[in-house]
Amino acid sequence: MRTGSKRRARGPATDPPVPPPSRCRRLDSGRNRKYADILRGARLVCASWWRVTLDDPLQWRRIDLAELAADKDEDGDPPAGWRTMVRAAVRRSAGLCESFRGPVDGDFLLFLVHSAPSLRSLEVACQYHIHKEELITSVAKKLPLVERIVLSRGLFEQRSLVALVRHSPRLQLLYAGGCFTYSCYGDTLRAWMEGKVRDLRLPHQATWNRGHFE
Repeated sequence: MRTGSKRRARGPATDPPVPPPSRCRRLDSGRNRKYADILRGARLVCASWWRVTLDDPLQWRRIDLAELAADKDEDGDPPAGWRTMVRAAVRRSAGLCESFRGPVDGDFLLFLVHSAPSLRSLEVACQYHIHKEELITSVAKKLPLVERIVLSRGLFEQRSLVALVRHSPRLQLLYAGGCFTYSCYGDTLRAWMEGKVRDLRLPHQATWNRGHFE
């Protein structure tokens, strides 16, 4: 008769250890990171790594939510909830965000510059009413470190662009070639802006044709 069999004592329950990146589909910085999926709660990575990515501010230094700008509802408007998602992403960076790419409007821009004082790159994938000079001036004054700004499309008037250049001392790249303006950039103004920004692309001038601008 067998007696004295031993059972291995179990320790207290703990969370599984965080697996090394090589064992998961790692969400490296840059455009391969699926920020929108993380915010929606999609488990595209193993659960432990998903939790680490969600809660670590360092993983949110470079935020890419441009895919939200591509989504439209049946009226051609941005999808419901995009403002909540972009704000949530910036909050998770805990002030460490250095790069943002995605849709913006005036309210979110003001939120971004207050929440990301270290922002160095801003790529506006889709803009909603951010062409006002007063707004752009206020935003630019709070982004002393910004070096790169890309404006994808929409109206962006001359005075707003001038304000952006004037109040962004470290700006090296300003691309607004996808935007349009009603104003004409004279040679003097163009030369001044080119002297301030190393890599500059101005908006194209809208032309009047058959009763409307094109």
